[in-house]
Amino acid sequence: MYKFLMADDEELVRRGFQEKIDWTGEGFEFLPPCENGRIAIEAIERWHPDVVMTDIYMPIMDGLAVSSWVAERYPETLVVVLSGYDEFEYAQAAIRAKVFDYVLKPVGSRDLKALLGRMKATLDERRAKQATEHVLQEEAEKSRALQRERLLRDLANGFGPILSREDFEQLFGFDPSRYACSVFIAALDTPEDQIAADHQTNLLDRLTALVGTENRILTFPPGDGRAAAIVFEQTEEKCVRVAEFFAARLIGSEGPKSSVGLGRAYRSWLDSSRSFDEAVASLFYRLVSGGGKAYAYTQTRETDMVSVAGLDAHVERLRLIMKSGDLAAAEGVIEGFIRAIEAAKLSPQRVRHEIQAGFAASMDALGEIGISYPAVSQELDSDFYRLTEKMRTDSDVRATLMKVCRYAAGIISSRSIHIPERKILDFKDHISRHFSEQNMSIQRVADDLSVSSSYLGKLIRRYLGASFVDYLTDFRVERAKELLAATDKLTYEIAEATGYPDQRYFSSIFRKRVGMTPSEYRSSRRAGNGAEGK
Repeated sequence: MYKFLMADDEELVRRGFQEKIDWTGEGFEFLPPCENGRIAIEAIERWHPDVVMTDIYMPIMDGLAVSSWVAERYPETLVVVLSGYDEFEYAQAAIRAKVFDYVLKPVGSRDLKALLGRMKATLDERRAKQATEHVLQEEAEKSRALQRERLLRDLANGFGPILSREDFEQLFGFDPSRYACSVFIAALDTPEDQIAADHQTNLLDRLTALVGTENRILTFPPGDGRAAAIVFEQTEEKCVRVAEFFAARLIGSEGPKSSVGLGRAYRSWLDSSRSFDEAVASLFYRLVSGGGKAYAYTQTRETDMVSVAGLDAHVERLRLIMKSGDLAAAEGVIEGFIRAIEAAKLSPQRVRHEIQAGFAASMDALGEIGISYPAVSQELDSDFYRLTEKMRTDSDVRATLMKVCRYAAGIISSRSIHIPERKILDFKDHISRHFSEQNMSIQRVADDLSVSSSYLGKLIRRYLGASFVDYLTDFRVERAKELLAATDKLTYEIAEATGYPDQRYFSSIFRKRVGMTPSEYRSSRRAGNGAEGK
């Protein structure tokens, strides 16, 4: 429906036009007519009609003035001039003013309908053309947006055709070589298979809305429902500050809980792929520190190796708790394992490695008591190692380890092995693995088994009929006898291999237990073997 406005100083003409035509049927809305040019101007400003029909001669402001005003301000509006026979020169001026048509009075219904038909056809054609142009413009904009996204992903991932500085400036409106850059990446904390598609899209929308018109912060979807941004600023320090600012705003915004990984800032825009990799890796900190935070990338240091060495005891406790099925102690052991990794202040890649190492040790422990890898994967409804890839936060780590422990506990319980007996099995296994370590004590072993030293001592006496020291000494001496009989190691080497740094003390202990010195024992075994061979 197009809007039609008429301006004529004769009331009879105005009424006749309004009444002689079925305007709606012709595709037009007949607006309230105007009696002079000034009123017509006001009506045009108000209604923005598609067609203006004006008489040439009117008081206050004539039709030619109205036509010129419309042509200047609303060039898309069709103007039709009404004139009498004695106003032909005015009509010629109107033609020069680029009006759509001029009509001689009086105008019959048939002529008016024909005129309306021509105007409607012109307006329809124009509207169709504008619609087509709009669609083409939208398609071009979508194509351009997709091109920008693809190029940003390629730049961040460090592959694809290298974007030249000139092409970058043409696409994004600024020269990247003038700025430092850094990347930050946001991800929902919910496990991937539980995230609705609209929430994934919403995360990028939230980030883009927060960034707004910051023309040197370029957002793009890196995949897997995440949202990323490359920040360009004058200095590396400002890049970091800007990234931290928007990361905090995104985390605090409405919507599903998310975390942000922050890559380091670099002087060259071509290093954005390094910052992107660091941002992705930084999200691994969620595995021990929970979600809903911003994590800055930390590089591995030589001192980290000392921290990693301290994690061995926690991994050992985790392994033993899986074998024992002791659910009462499991939560504390698992929590200690997670918190120990957090306290070690490792690089994000190392955090992920240590988490996976804990899971691998758990799997090994279950295998030692006859629980197969496929059985655990079936219980978890997923391949075990693939499951570790999907974990997002420490809650996921904690819940998965507890689920494995409960599964193991159920199987162990069905085998009618009581907790005290399982602790003894764990104790014997622990000694077999660590007997060569110096300064072994019942307190140290009890800590690793998550029991008190007094309780462990009672279990050893009850089930093994010996004290802790006697059992450990007997085990070491038996191992020393094996080494003396089967190897050519010197006595001091065997002493060190069985946990005795002092050779004289080792020889004394060995003589008390065996009734002869290590050398005498070796000679007797070899003499015996020689006699058997004759």
